[in-house]
Amino acid sequence: MLKHDITFFVSVAHVRSNSGRYQIPSMTETQQECEARGMTLASRDDMLQSRALGLDVCSCGWLSDNTIGRVVRTFDPVCGFGNDNVVYTCGDVGFVSGDAYCKRQII
Repeated sequence: MLKHDITFFVSVAHVRSNSGRYQIPSMTETQQECEARGMTLASRDDMLQSRALGLDVCSCGWLSDNTIGRVVRTFDPVCGFGNDNVVYTCGDVGFVSGDAYCKRQII
């Protein structure tokens, strides 16, 4: 019997609606934006995995836990300090809509 080792990597994409930046007002619409691209909504763990691979986006987007967040790798006074293993929450600064972070699993 052959043994196959399969490794899955998560690819996270920052997605804006056709209406522009921070124009996705709800989880339902966020899921629709991701599904229209053949993707699903990213989790905080997905964001951190992708951050380790280079994701660095100073834009707030919906996550699968119904929060709005972002990850940054480098210091920016507006975006964050670039701390390891941190998904910055945008909701604490008044965000009630955002973009989306969608994921696609890659084998």
